[in-house]
Amino acid sequence: MAAPGHPVLAAVFLDRARAFHRGAQIGASIALAPTLHLLAISCELGLKAHLLGHGWADDALVRDLRHDLVRALDEARQLGLPAPGRPLADFIKSLGPAYAVHRIDALVAGGYACDIGAVLCETTQLLDAVAACLSPAMPGAATLPTSSSPSA
Repeated sequence: MAAPGHPVLAAVFLDRARAFHRGAQIGASIALAPTLHLLAISCELGLKAHLLGHGWADDALVRDLRHDLVRALDEARQLGLPAPGRPLADFIKSLGPAYAVHRIDALVAGGYACDIGAVLCETTQLLDAVAACLSPAMPGAATLPTSSSPSA
């Protein structure tokens, strides 16, 4: 069992993840690269919220994970986060390395494409799963606002 973690900081990270997700929802029909960047930030913050809630220290996130979405997902899954659906898993696997080195624009210029609607939906589910996993450790976590549907 993991250490109790940092429930307040985890809640802040999850709240920020939802805010970036809302930004991606708004931008989805406008421009692909900025939308993908917002989604990657949302995933990063959501995964780090899970890790913070399960014993990781904030300095370890900075030092050991940085912006590595693939490793963050792997670590979060080891601490009980359910596996994401195929669209989000593929998104993290294919976009994560470019995100880690600030190269999303180049990836998109090279022809990267994804089903943005499916990734938005799966990201909502990821953030909801993080909230559910944190709720026993975080009083009030279950009452955090949830993202609306991708069309909102």
